[in-house]
Amino acid sequence: NHYFCFGGRFRTAKHSIYLNIFMFMAIILPLVVFLVFEAKWTWHHVSPAVPLLFVYVWLVCAASFVKAAGGDPGVLPRNVHLTENVAQLPEEYFNTITIPAFQTGSVAVKYCATCRIWRPARTSHCLTCDACVTVHDHHCVWLNNCVGLRNYMYFMEFLAGSILCCLYILGFTVYRLAKLDSFRHAIRTSPMSFMLAIYSSLVMIYPTILFGFHLYLNVTAQTTREFLGNIHKPVGEQTFWQYSEGSDVKGALRNAAHVWLRVRGPSALRVRDPYVHGDRRWDKLA
Repeated sequence: NHYFCFGGRFRTAKHSIYLNIFMFMAIILPLVVFLVFEAKWTWHHVSPAVPLLFVYVWLVCAASFVKAAGGDPGVLPRNVHLTENVAQLPEEYFNTITIPAFQTGSVAVKYCATCRIWRPARTSHCLTCDACVTVHDHHCVWLNNCVGLRNYMYFMEFLAGSILCCLYILGFTVYRLAKLDSFRHAIRTSPMSFMLAIYSSLVMIYPTILFGFHLYLNVTAQTTREFLGNIHKPVGEQTFWQYSEGSDVKGALRNAAHVWLRVRGPSALRVRDPYVHGDRRWDKLA
């Protein structure tokens, strides 16, 4: 279900690879337009640091996009917990099993009949990628990849970088237009500045809303999947509380710090290693 490039360093889903190309072109466009039409003016009339700092912020944003879109989100190998008869699973494998957990009393685990593994807590199977992903948040159509344990912070950095780039463009284009005598004169002499201001204002809306939503998820110790699953549940039945450090300010900060500072860990799928005959972790069983 995936294309692997650069010796397995970059992966993307097969069904919508053109969306990756479109997104990267959409990221490149404002950089090119800003450098062509605005960089010279800001260099001479404000400071040389202005275009240089914008390029740096853009590079961070673009690198975060590449890592989030092409990195391993935390995919688990297949066929780790096979039964004697792989064609017929025991009935108990379709039940949820509760096992003891550190500091949280217990945790529920399920068996994935597709990947043939017992899934760790907060792991879910993505139908689009056809794989189980650790701490699965959601499948992002814009990244053409899942967002999970190993690429979540790259996803957040991409959103933050996109917002900063839009604010940067908006701020300095408005500053340039404000220096002119009138609105009509501004449009006539600097039409691209006007277009960039509109473009950045519109593009900034979606990532700002999404970034704010994920900040809320961070301080409440939820993933997007858990949030959607908990919307209609009573407070006592909501599952995210077992991962929370508390609902007060200190607890919220600890929840956020746990997400932002947690270790990504090594990839469970070493796609760059040579294939060993008989290794069934790559097989798709019927």
